[in-house]
Amino acid sequence: MLVNEKHKIMVIAVGLILLINLVFPTKMFAQVKPPVLESEAAVLMNAETGQVLYEKNMNQRHYPASITKIMTAMLALEKGNLEDKIIVSREAVFSIGRGTSHIALDVDEVITLEQALYALSIASANDAANGIAEYIAGDLASFAKLMNEKAKDLGAENTNFANAHGLHASNHYTTAYDMAKILREAIKNPQFLTIFSKKRFEIVPTNKQPETRYLNSTNSLINGEIQDMGVIASKSGWTPEARHTLVTAAQKGERKLIVVVLSSPTADSKYKDTVKLLEYGFNEFRTVSFAASSLVEERRAELELDKAENLKFNPAKIERLVHQSLKDSDIKANIKLLLSSPNQTVIQISFNLKETNNLMYSELGQANLTITEENSNSRPYYSIVAAPAVLLLFLVFFIRRKRKQKKSRFVYDNHSFKQLKY
Repeated sequence: MLVNEKHKIMVIAVGLILLINLVFPTKMFAQVKPPVLESEAAVLMNAETGQVLYEKNMNQRHYPASITKIMTAMLALEKGNLEDKIIVSREAVFSIGRGTSHIALDVDEVITLEQALYALSIASANDAANGIAEYIAGDLASFAKLMNEKAKDLGAENTNFANAHGLHASNHYTTAYDMAKILREAIKNPQFLTIFSKKRFEIVPTNKQPETRYLNSTNSLINGEIQDMGVIASKSGWTPEARHTLVTAAQKGERKLIVVVLSSPTADSKYKDTVKLLEYGFNEFRTVSFAASSLVEERRAELELDKAENLKFNPAKIERLVHQSLKDSDIKANIKLLLSSPNQTVIQISFNLKETNNLMYSELGQANLTITEENSNSRPYYSIVAAPAVLLLFLVFFIRRKRKQKKSRFVYDNHSFKQLKY
């Protein structure tokens, strides 16, 4: 009898669990874990909005090694043309150690900017990086200055570049977050995407080199060793001081992600960490859309805004990525007024999680929202100006016509008088 009662209780318990899973088909009972990374610093970013999805010591300074060449290439594409000719100088060739990555460029050798960029991306050629730097800025130091100016423009405040190639220097450093910002800007250029996703390239014989140079990528995310990650651009790096570094952009469907890992202990770990973060970003996050009108509704009176139907919002909606385990109500929006004028209001909206957790970064980024009033009860400016103008033109026309009619009658009367008198 007792056994039967225990059996019934077990059946009821199992039934309840199944029922709850049917009613709430979420990961209620699944133990959701964030990625465990071997790299010292890392960041996962939404390339479209700049929203950080996940991070580990993302503002911690590290040596970048050859991922420096992302900035070198971006500046080269901004300021040069692919068919431009580069004449390689003695300093470009001999200021780097022969034990570092290079393509054996010779002094006074002539190559195109396109060839130098492929050498930069595929072979991580430090001599090509120097050649690009001298061609764009005149000398290596001036190019480093350009790099730092560009970094500051992009908000990479914890970055300082001392050279174009990434070989170790004590004052040459960056952060995972800053490199994500730099890559986010770089991938806006289609030429950059083509160059930094290329598996192989051939540099035909030059004035100094009679043989063709065959370049083949050793980046596992590019050469096919790691597949199905949707990679659209990637650059790896290594020095003894920096250890292993890797920056990657990937896209699946409409979602485009950036991953940066710094100071990885091994080459294998930097790829594993990158794959973990990409899979986490593609699989564990969903898109939440906020209607612009609903974001400002509660503070409409405070912002002195008209009724919603008389307002035009740009953008009409703002999207953010949120971990699957979280609800829309777990997000709060803070509003800051940037501009208030009679016809236009600009506000800044900051999104944050109400409670922090280890599954995603709690700050969901900022977005500016422009609000234009379109009050149907008030006439637009052009109608206010046009109405008196039309009335004035009508009065002038009317007066001129009256005068003309009066003159015609006078001539007719005189004519009639003369006829009678004659």
